[in-house]
Amino acid sequence: MTQTPWANTEDDIAAITATISSLLVALRADPQITMISPPANETAAEFVATYTGARGSNHWLGTARMGLIDGRMFNGLRGDVVDTRAKVYGTENLVSYILLWMSGES
Repeated sequence: MTQTPWANTEDDIAAITATISSLLVALRADPQITMISPPANETAAEFVATYTGARGSNHWLGTARMGLIDGRMFNGLRGDVVDTRAKVYGTENLVSYILLWMSGES
């Protein structure tokens, strides 16, 4: 594969930018949340346009299995990643935000 299958069109980039923008508005409204990236003086559009990091653990798109069975009990082979309140199993304060948007593909 010579090109990744996501974020290749202007519509894809617009959908990702809109989603990150909405997330930033929500997160920056809570003074108890410290944003590391993007910095406070950078817009979602600037962040997406200049992002050069690997997308390995930076999941702009993806899913996490939700349910009542802690997947750590089975070494990740069975079970769930987040509980029914979106809290990631095995963490004290990490919540998986569930964001839905329409793909930029028409």
